[in-house]
Amino acid sequence: APAPIDYKFMDGLRGIGAFVVYVCHFLDRYYHVPTKKMYDTKTKSAEHMLPDWMRTTPITVLYHGYFWVVVFFVLSGFVLTLRFFKIRKATCVTGGTFRRYVRLMIPVWFIVSFYYMAIRFQLLDGADFDDKNDFSELKDKTYMDFVFDSTIGIWYGDNTWMVAVWTLSIELTATFMVYLLAQTAVEYRGRFYIYGVTCLFFLVPYYLDKWGFTDYKLEKTHTKISVIYHYPIFIFGVAIADMEMMPNRPLDVFRGWWWPYATLKNIFLLFIGISFGGHRGGSCLYENSGPCEYFRIISFDEWLARDIMMYIGGLAWIFLALTSDATQWLLGSCFFQFFGKISYSLYLVHALFVFWLQNDLIRNLYERGGMKYDYAVAIAFGAYTPVLVLVSWLLTIIVDEPYKDFAYELDMASRYKQPPVRSIAGGGEIASEKSEKRAAKFLTNSWKFFALVIYMLMVYVTTEAYSYYAVN
Repeated sequence: APAPIDYKFMDGLRGIGAFVVYVCHFLDRYYHVPTKKMYDTKTKSAEHMLPDWMRTTPITVLYHGYFWVVVFFVLSGFVLTLRFFKIRKATCVTGGTFRRYVRLMIPVWFIVSFYYMAIRFQLLDGADFDDKNDFSELKDKTYMDFVFDSTIGIWYGDNTWMVAVWTLSIELTATFMVYLLAQTAVEYRGRFYIYGVTCLFFLVPYYLDKWGFTDYKLEKTHTKISVIYHYPIFIFGVAIADMEMMPNRPLDVFRGWWWPYATLKNIFLLFIGISFGGHRGGSCLYENSGPCEYFRIISFDEWLARDIMMYIGGLAWIFLALTSDATQWLLGSCFFQFFGKISYSLYLVHALFVFWLQNDLIRNLYERGGMKYDYAVAIAFGAYTPVLVLVSWLLTIIVDEPYKDFAYELDMASRYKQPPVRSIAGGGEIASEKSEKRAAKFLTNSWKFFALVIYMLMVYVTTEAYSYYAVN
């Protein structure tokens, strides 16, 4: 049997992705894609444009947020099903399915409450830039709107509270799909054909529509189509997890290469990951200017669709992480593991910094203080990024980790039987026992449940009291 691998280092890749999404939203907010006229005339508004070298070279992978969301989705398919493929126990699927919504939703509910309180306390009234206030459509939201949106609306694709949560409805529904697919496929010969056919089932109708062969109006921007369109990315992760748990792991062939060959392989994967992952579309220098020359060449004059390039680029990063000792050492370092640990909190809370705190500082320095625009943006990024990381870490300790445990404890308390546990002494498994716990009894004894209820009541009382006294 091959030596076991601790895949904890993959969290480092998730940490990189979460930080890049933050950088993407920051740069997209304060550096626009100009019109052709703005680009040609180089007016004062040209200060709000990134320099050409940041738009025309593969450095775009460092702020291409959507590409790193693709990497997130592959990682989710991989991580969610890895343990099931390892031990082939149904409890992996039932437990993961039961816990997933609670585990994802409660941190969202907490963090959306910050947005809600900031709006009700009128802290975001001045959060406008270039005559646009990103929070204006939220000003009439009530407490019940906040509760409904956090617990239901966001999971149906509503991203009015923060732009990044469009991915969460996909993450949630894809969980059920990948568990079902994994549990079904392992019972059949040729299961990798099942993975491939399932991917084609989701992708072919979309691309037939895109290429004009059909007219089903399958627009990727539509919420339902966006969900279905992204499912194959998770299936890539499922297939990789399955390969990694096979008695003869296919990727071990690459792990055993002599170091000169391994170095060439790593350079090639890095080139594909950076080059294909950096392709941001057809507005290179200005709106609708066409793709940058570099990306036009590597896409074979756009023969390779941008979406396909991102799939290939995302897989290149995954395979680099799985087959390169140096990459595993780097991703497993304390620095990247820390960002992997805080990635979910960072992903959820960063918009409050980008569209409010950093916005106010840039306006004060640039509009009122007369500072050069690039300097104002750089100072806002440098000043608030450490604060964002600190807040994300605190939210991870106070909210994310405790309520991840809460979801697990609720799962255990709700079962008829406890799942088998591994014996420390013998290495075997102790048989399941009938559970005497009850979910209702667990909740009445859980400080985490009461902390959640008390906090949400506090949000209601303080915001309603402020609104009452502000009006009167």
